[in-house]
Amino acid sequence: MNKKWLFALFLALAVAASLLFLKWLYSPDPYLSKYNISSTGSAEVFNYDIKKRLKLEEYSNNFYIQLLNTVMTGAKANYEIEYGCPMPGLLESAASSITDGLHTGAGNPITYLNFAFTAFSQYDPSLFSYAETGSSAFPNITDFENAPQGAIYFSEEDEYKAEIPAETPASQIVEEAVAIPGKIALNSKSPQILVYHSHSTESYMPNTAGNYHTQNDKYNVIAVGSIFAKELQDKYKYKVLHDKTKHDKESYAYSYANSLQTIKNSINKYNSIKVILDLHRDAFDAEKATFAEKTAKKSEYTTSINGKRAARIMLVIAKENPNYAELEKFAVYIKKKMDKLYPGLFYKIDIKSRGKYNLYFSNHSMLVEVGCMLNTIEEAQYSAELFARVMGEVINDLKE
Repeated sequence: MNKKWLFALFLALAVAASLLFLKWLYSPDPYLSKYNISSTGSAEVFNYDIKKRLKLEEYSNNFYIQLLNTVMTGAKANYEIEYGCPMPGLLESAASSITDGLHTGAGNPITYLNFAFTAFSQYDPSLFSYAETGSSAFPNITDFENAPQGAIYFSEEDEYKAEIPAETPASQIVEEAVAIPGKIALNSKSPQILVYHSHSTESYMPNTAGNYHTQNDKYNVIAVGSIFAKELQDKYKYKVLHDKTKHDKESYAYSYANSLQTIKNSINKYNSIKVILDLHRDAFDAEKATFAEKTAKKSEYTTSINGKRAARIMLVIAKENPNYAELEKFAVYIKKKMDKLYPGLFYKIDIKSRGKYNLYFSNHSMLVEVGCMLNTIEEAQYSAELFARVMGEVINDLKE
């Protein structure tokens, strides 16, 4: 057989394999249909309720539950009916523990992509529809000159839309109507607080390069997080896990998908983590702002505490979180404590009507904005000291 026939045979096999793969991908899953679970195809692996999926993963990683499922197939079927997708088998769960929770299945080739692309399983299939409709694909922003300022519209489940819908005004909080947050059960022997940064490269003055972004930890929010974590540990003796991963280093658009993985890894390793804080710095569109407008904005984000200049602090919560009511309680409690200890330090509570911003893993989660890009790093670090005392007192009040 000459080379032309070999090439033709190879090409035919490749085409056949591709067609079979597409058929498998978009055909209803007979395994799910057997248990009357609706399915639009194996591609549905990308589209899931995050809360249910996390619960299913918790069961999947439990050796005893998996052992029971192996013996009692009816139990496994009941789990799958409840959570709407197949549970991995005993061997797959063992592989999952080795691969940090990335389930793989011999009958599901897509799951193997998780090894190469950790965030591959995090996205909704609708994200891929832009290529089909002719709209521009979501960006892979590594040049921070193009990183948007003044908006945090990215979220872990819909990272970027070609056309960003207008933010609908969120109702304001009536503080008097908000109850006290629930108690926090703390384990004194393991990390209790996770501090991380979805937008780790956000910087302060004097850094203006890269549209106010830098990987130099001397001038970015990681430096603020380090001061905050140290103060909580030294003065309040809480165990703080400060994750310094630069989630926006490779792609700004996928910052929250990357930090989502950090949260999951952290709480899987330490189920003692009860307070989860994402530290940022705020921004506004300074490109067209006049000198007078910039001066006014800088003044708006800056205060004086005990004769020293400090960056003001904004708290951000989002209504699409299933635990929004609890997040609101936590935000108001922090605000009141800030007003009591350091009047003027609190800036505002920003309520986002869309997105989640990874705030649903704990009722004591918060996205915290420390100043804006025109604040100096010294002002932001001083605020970190003050905010550490605020959070230390808040946790003291709420711990069981």
